[in-house]
Amino acid sequence: MTLLWSRLKAQASWTWAVLFTIHGILLIALFRNGFHPYSSLRRWQEATFILEVYLPLVLALFLAPLPALDRSEGAAELHLSYRRPAFLQLLGHVALPLLLWALVAGATGWSIDQYYAELPLADLLTVLLYPAGALGGAALAGGAIARHPIGGVVVVGLWWGLDLLYPAKLNRLCYLFLQYQPTDLDGALMQQRMLWVGLGALLLTLLLAGRRERWVRERAA
Repeated sequence: MTLLWSRLKAQASWTWAVLFTIHGILLIALFRNGFHPYSSLRRWQEATFILEVYLPLVLALFLAPLPALDRSEGAAELHLSYRRPAFLQLLGHVALPLLLWALVAGATGWSIDQYYAELPLADLLTVLLYPAGALGGAALAGGAIARHPIGGVVVVGLWWGLDLLYPAKLNRLCYLFLQYQPTDLDGALMQQRMLWVGLGALLLTLLLAGRRERWVRERAA
């Protein structure tokens, strides 16, 4: 419990409060029929913007600072002498925000199912996990390559923003929002590519984490 509390203090920031506030506003708008003001029919698909577009972005912004967290806290030099593998150190950092995000996502899906419209678990997982995995992996890889949180934020922001503003026009290789803005793309193929992007980005992040000297090179100079 002490370890979890110390990690929470190290990782939490004002951006978490902003993201959760926006999430609450979106849920209130959904429950007040703000997403379909001219119809009394309620379908879980109205919540797709929250589930497929917003929550994956939240996860990505949670994860973007983590590869460089020790470096930004000035502790990168200490970890050169750790017996614990560096990739395990990174996975330890990832565990808490991932758990918190999963709790929020699960509570969101449950509340939609109970108070808005029936939402089967399979549909919730399909809509939510593919874009979340792809954006989350991209956030980690971007932060690891740049050795700074801004790297993950830029990668995710460009991918998320282009797919939202120009659906399947500029990016037809791995488009994120299949439910929110349906296109003529092969949805199953896009999901497979999102899965591979997320796994590949995670593997790259773990490999870069293991190159410990890379994280202290500038500080040592």
